[in-house]
Amino acid sequence: MAAAILQGYAAARLMERYPTRRRLLLTLSAVLSLGMLAYCKYADFLISGFNAVTGLSVPLLRMALPIGISFYTFRSSAMSSTCTGGRPGPAESH
Repeated sequence: MAAAILQGYAAARLMERYPTRRRLLLTLSAVLSLGMLAYCKYADFLISGFNAVTGLSVPLLRMALPIGISFYTFRSSAMSSTCTGGRPGPAESH
């Protein structure tokens, strides 16, 4: 949880310091936040599925999840998005 807090804070500070790189920093922040959330919530699920398919016995991580980690992750992403100067624009169509 501390890593998620520090990552969100650092991303916001970097966006203020380097305004020309805000979209890149927002993207990196979102990927890191969602990656940490996915790792914490689904690592054991993926390991148990891997064990079932392969017959191996890779030990589960059995991490204790902080209460509200999903809520915090999405609030942090919203805050980072706000630091870009408003809502991110729509994706360009190809």
